Amino acid sequence: MEMPAIIENAFSEGFTLPALGDKVPDTTQTIQTARTLWDAQTFSDLIKGQVNVPDDVLNQALAANLEEGGPVKAMKITSLKNHQIKIDAQTAKNRRVVLVCKVEQFVHNQEQSQLILKVTDKKLPGKSFMSWVFPRISLAMVSKVVGHIDPGQGMNMTIHGNTITIDFRQALYASPIAQVEFFGYKPVDVLTIQSVTPQDGYVTISTGLNMPEQLKAMLQNIL
Repeated sequence: MEMPAIIENAFSEGFTLPALGDKVPDTTQTIQTARTLWDAQTFSDLIKGQVNVPDDVLNQALAANLEEGGPVKAMKITSLKNHQIKIDAQTAKNRRVVLVCKVEQFVHNQEQSQLILKVTDKKLPGKSFMSWVFPRISLAMVSKVVGHIDPGQGMNMTIHGNTITIDFRQALYASPIAQVEFFGYKPVDVLTIQSVTPQDGYVTISTGLNMPEQLKAMLQNIL
């Protein structure tokens, strides 16, 4: 049986074919996993270095990561026109808080996975007096009033003044995507994110994909 040209070309440089007598690996699971992880358009956008992600996709991922019985019962993100995001959170203390934030940094690479937000506006809906006080106190004080607003398990969040720093590396590498591997390359390791820019209803992610061109071509053909 002849090997399909796209796979043969992919392995001709940078990959080693099995020695004679060795069993040719079954790529069925790899193909199924690739199609579950990405669609053709998303993978093409990753290669080009820019991916647009709608708010509903972000909120689905966020909801899946919220810890049951944790400090936050519900959270919704809305991307705004002026490159800011609105965070609407319901805490375990049954307090609702709405934050408008500027994304100062969003980075993921082999060394770090970190998000830094600068809070520009704070509201406490339904609490008339506190709503007046709320914008005038620091976010650190806010957390004492409404309860912790940690987004989920494995997300190490620190607050300094009105700046939120979230280290999401532990959560990322504990997630199912961290176990996915294509011919020795893990997407969680080869995908880099340089920045995230909120738009109106979606975010634009500047990305890099550090894998051989032959493997990119093979995966794109599969998708």
